[in-house]
Amino acid sequence: MKSKTIIFRIPLVDDNGRKHANRGFCVLFNGAKGPHKGGLRFHPSMNLSTISTLKNALSPNRLRGSSGGSDFDPKGKSDNEILRFCQSFMNGLFRHLNLDKDLPYEEMGVGTQEIGYLFGQYRVLAGHSQVSLANFLIADHGKEIHGLRCVLSGFGKIAMNVLEKLIASGGHPVTISNSKGYLLNEVGFSYSKLSVLKDIKTKKGNLSDYTQTFPSSNYIEGKKPWGVNYFVAFPCASEMEIDISDVKTFEASRCKIILFDFKCNYQFYRCIFTRFIRSSPTLPVYTNFTQFFFIIIFTYFN
Repeated sequence: MKSKTIIFRIPLVDDNGRKHANRGFCVLFNGAKGPHKGGLRFHPSMNLSTISTLKNALSPNRLRGSSGGSDFDPKGKSDNEILRFCQSFMNGLFRHLNLDKDLPYEEMGVGTQEIGYLFGQYRVLAGHSQVSLANFLIADHGKEIHGLRCVLSGFGKIAMNVLEKLIASGGHPVTISNSKGYLLNEVGFSYSKLSVLKDIKTKKGNLSDYTQTFPSSNYIEGKKPWGVNYFVAFPCASEMEIDISDVKTFEASRCKIILFDFKCNYQFYRCIFTRFIRSSPTLPVYTNFTQFFFIIIFTYFN
């Protein structure tokens, strides 16, 4: 029995500049055995009836059924066209996916290359949605993200994606961190500086190596990045990275907004909501396909 049917439009511009539109499909089947597992198929004969089958119904594995794909024909398409299509396909599908509950795999017209393209876009969207949400919250304060000081924690994929989106949005991100400390760049990060960070990460170097290329920056060991002045905080490192000892630090930094996905422990959560939060004690917003983000909106300094 189907529990959810998703149909969405997939725009595409080919190598000659011509515009095309395909349809994407995803069917999730009812069951409580485990994560949804099913194939993705790119074929011109693809339609809703093709995938409305009892996937995994008789499987002894603890899996729920799912199936999806598009009526896109990958035959005769260039690598760039397939890349752009996969990115557009994921843009339409990502709102309905969950990192822990969906296991798409290769089927007709979808191979390792296509799965790689899809997952690459999936990772980018995971970080960019936080910045898009921050834009709406900042507007409530009568401001815009352009030129606004922001701090980030973490040096992983999500943190790098958030940093890249902040740069593209005109924000002024000043920190990024790892487990040993944080990097402070008062003049803000740019695309050229982001390239240096990516190079350090690729070579598995130390974050402190950044100061050799940009001596005006500082690497502070053994501390978190929450102690500098800023308007918005993006904790992107690991679970439970924020605890009750950080409350006064956020207070002194004159922070207004924190976006986090279960990055704080219970003591911080309880303290922060009893002292600083405007209106409702919980404000969950489903900003992408992987996480719920809880937004802390400070009014202490208003």
